[in-house]
Amino acid sequence: MPQTTQHAINLDDLFADIAHKFKTPLAVCLNNIELAQLKIAHGQIAEARRVLDRSFRSINSLSFTCSQAIDDCRINSFRQSDKQVFNLSDCANQAVQDFQILLDGRKLISGIEPNINFYGHQIQITELILNILDNAVKFTDAKLGIISVSLSVIPNLIGDPGHGRVLDSRLRGNDKRGDGNEAILLSISDNGSGISKDHLARLFDRHFQSRTKTGSAGLGLYLCQKIVKNHSGTIEIKSEINKETCVIVTLPPD
Repeated sequence: MPQTTQHAINLDDLFADIAHKFKTPLAVCLNNIELAQLKIAHGQIAEARRVLDRSFRSINSLSFTCSQAIDDCRINSFRQSDKQVFNLSDCANQAVQDFQILLDGRKLISGIEPNINFYGHQIQITELILNILDNAVKFTDAKLGIISVSLSVIPNLIGDPGHGRVLDSRLRGNDKRGDGNEAILLSISDNGSGISKDHLARLFDRHFQSRTKTGSAGLGLYLCQKIVKNHSGTIEIKSEINKETCVIVTLPPD
C-alpha cells in the first residue's frame, strides 16, 4: 500500500478515535449545564452549584483529552517525504536564542559547532531541542541554574556503518566528504533537581512525569523519542538527584 494512502487511513482512524473521545463527555457537560440552569431558575442554588462542580470536573477532563488529541496529531504527522537538508547549527543557535528570555537568571552555556548540515525534518528537530531546553529551564533554580548546550560531530557509534546509517557530504557546509564514521551529537545538561533511578527507565513512557512541577500531560520526552527514532538516532538520559541531568542525542543521517 502506498505510504500516502496508509497515512490517510491512519488519519481517518485517528479522527474517528478523537470524535469518539469527545462526543459523550461533551453531551454530559451540556446536559449538566442545562440542569444547572433549571436548578437556578427554581431557586435551587446549592443543587446548581453541585451540578456545576461536576461540569467543571468534566471540562478539566476534556481539556486533558484535547491535549492528548493534539499530541496524537503531532505524532501521526511524521512523514519521511518532508525531509530536507538544513543547517542544524543555525537551528540549534536559534532555539538557544529563543530561550534567552525564559532563563530568568539562569546561565546558559552554548558550545555549538558551526556549519553542521543535516538531512531531516527541521521542524521536528527544532521541537526536539526546544522540548529538552524547556525541561532544563523548568527544573533548574532561577538564580543558581546552569544549562549547557553542545552540538558537535563525533565518531559514529550508532548501528553498522555498512548499512548506510552514517554521515555523508551533506553533513558539513564545506561539502567535504567524511570517512563514513561520523555522527552528530547533541547534548543538553542542567544542574537542576535531577531524576531518580527508579524513574529513569520510564521517562519515555507516554504521559509519564518524573518531576513534580505542573505542566503538560507528560508527552515531551515521549515526542522527543519519536522524533529521534524517526531520524534513526538514539536518545539517552543520565541523571543524579540534586546534581545534574544530561540528555544525549546522537543522529546519523539516512
